[in-house]
Amino acid sequence: AIPHFTVLTMAGGREFGCTTRRQVIPEQVAKVWSWVSSFGPDCMEKFPAFSAVELLNKSAIKEGQVGLVRQVHLEDPEAVWKERLDLCDPDTFLMVSSLVSCSSGTEVIPVSGTVVIIGLKGSLNDIDHTPQTTITWTCQFDAANPKMSQLVNEVFARGIDSCFKQLEEEFNAVIGKLTVYVKGARKLMTADVFTSDPYCKLKLADMDEEQAVKTAVKKWTTNPDWNEEFVLELRPRSIRLILSFFDYDSVGSEDDPMGKAELEFDQLQDGVSQDLELPLNTQGTVLVTVRIEMNPGEKIPLSEECRRRLKQETPSEDAETGDLGDLPRFLQGKLMEDLGIIVPQKECYLGAATHAYLTHYSAEMSDQAQLSKGTCVKALEKILKD
Repeated sequence: AIPHFTVLTMAGGREFGCTTRRQVIPEQVAKVWSWVSSFGPDCMEKFPAFSAVELLNKSAIKEGQVGLVRQVHLEDPEAVWKERLDLCDPDTFLMVSSLVSCSSGTEVIPVSGTVVIIGLKGSLNDIDHTPQTTITWTCQFDAANPKMSQLVNEVFARGIDSCFKQLEEEFNAVIGKLTVYVKGARKLMTADVFTSDPYCKLKLADMDEEQAVKTAVKKWTTNPDWNEEFVLELRPRSIRLILSFFDYDSVGSEDDPMGKAELEFDQLQDGVSQDLELPLNTQGTVLVTVRIEMNPGEKIPLSEECRRRLKQETPSEDAETGDLGDLPRFLQGKLMEDLGIIVPQKECYLGAATHAYLTHYSAEMSDQAQLSKGTCVKALEKILKD
């Protein structure tokens, strides 16, 4: 969540404080809206900081309708407030409410002008061009009221932060882990006069620079040995590993970039350690051992480019001549898409030959002997497993 605080001067010279939290969730906006737009007691599972939520006029007004009033309790720090729903629009994904009353411990806090706005905006992310939703939570309040300012920034904001954490677990959960053992690098570029002081930063495609991990600095070498291991959590958009190299500068200026190497996960197999030598985009190579381990039922996250490369149009095979064309490649793509496994071309050739045989002789089979697609997939999966 990105915190932000500003002071707005309105007509008449009255100043309003404005506190904002923003979070990006990798999910369609309509689905996120259905998750966050609840105003009643069931919202407690989305806002773990709330200890109790009670609807005060639910007999007169239905859930989601303007005028609904709820009372919210927090235990630590102790606070109670009443909040009226002023707008809940599923077409624009906008929810607005205003505070009716508020108390912290035994102290009653003026709430005039305190408004809470939750807005959602859908877009496509830059990593794999899949839907994402930006959630913006804003609380406007009287800046001349220090107690309300403290309550908003320390209590209300904590409540929305807990909601954002729940959203992250709901829509961007960890699906596996990637273990990277960085052995070393060879023939790196010379960043200083005669040599370099290199180190390596590791991050996944969906990680910010601040989340990157890094090796130790190796002084005076372009052939460093690190032998350091890192474990990174995989999420649905962790579609590649990025290893960036820098020359450490001890005199205060920025460290000079020395190039980077990237690893797409279509080269990996679940549960298998692989030794790789990856080329940098400038000069040299990096030596790593990687192991990807997915949680039960989860697929290896792949970039759109990998999916396009593996997913092919079904070719027309000639069963009489045995020409399978691109069918093995197509089968490899379908196994990746449907089952989440990456099968070598050799095994796919066997599966394609079997498909060609069944296609050629399907006219001679009885109706009872026709195999369904689901049965074929399960049988092929068992053969590959055996």
